[in-house]
Amino acid sequence: MKQTSIYDEIPIEDPRYNIVGYGIREDLNRIEVKLRDFNDTSIKKFQNTISDSKMVIFTKGEDISIEQGISLNPGATVRNARGANSTAGFRVMYNGKMCITVAGHTVYKNEYMYVGSNYLGTCLESNFGNRVDAAIVEVSTLYTPTNVIHCTGQSLSTSTRVIPIGGSVNLCGQATGHHSGTVIIASYTGTVEGQPFTDIVQVQYTQSTTGGDSGGPVYSYSYPYYYTVGTHIGSSPTYAYYTKFSNIQNLYGVTRY
Repeated sequence: MKQTSIYDEIPIEDPRYNIVGYGIREDLNRIEVKLRDFNDTSIKKFQNTISDSKMVIFTKGEDISIEQGISLNPGATVRNARGANSTAGFRVMYNGKMCITVAGHTVYKNEYMYVGSNYLGTCLESNFGNRVDAAIVEVSTLYTPTNVIHCTGQSLSTSTRVIPIGGSVNLCGQATGHHSGTVIIASYTGTVEGQPFTDIVQVQYTQSTTGGDSGGPVYSYSYPYYYTVGTHIGSSPTYAYYTKFSNIQNLYGVTRY
């Protein structure tokens, strides 16, 4: 028959005893029981109903809280060290570091990024040209990147999609909010501010984007998920353009999480 001990019988799950936790104090050769209400009444109740062994000592107990940073949602406003606002993209892991994507044309490598006046993190990589307009910013412990779309509150999937011509996409930009649109050209070659690009995507949204939306998450809904698609580059008078997330992955080796 299995032998039980005082240690096995302490009812931490029973709120009547105010027990926060317990453990063996090897330095004292005692069992330490932490009580939320640390007073004579609680101690006597324990001794009268559970055990009055001299092996048990009592201390004041405190609840353990999770140290979680301020949530940073894809689509939220971020700012570079020169004071220009843009849009937070997707959360990613880069070389084991918690990071977010932002538009490459908005931040230089090693430049600091901010949320309001608070330090957000440092840019580890930045690229503007060829297939990718994206930068990778390592996030400080003050912030916790999420997958909750800032514009709508919907949760993004970490799975990626490449959207064909005629496919539906959505954008969350910090300046103009939520947009829905249709892919017009799935692999476009052209120039952005004089910089050559290839294999970017041309989209027609139902409303115009504007400065500050750069870097915003582009995603696509297919029941029951909102798939990761790309990040917003900018727009012409008629169309908007985004970098495919698959090209960001190929360049930097990042993973969604």
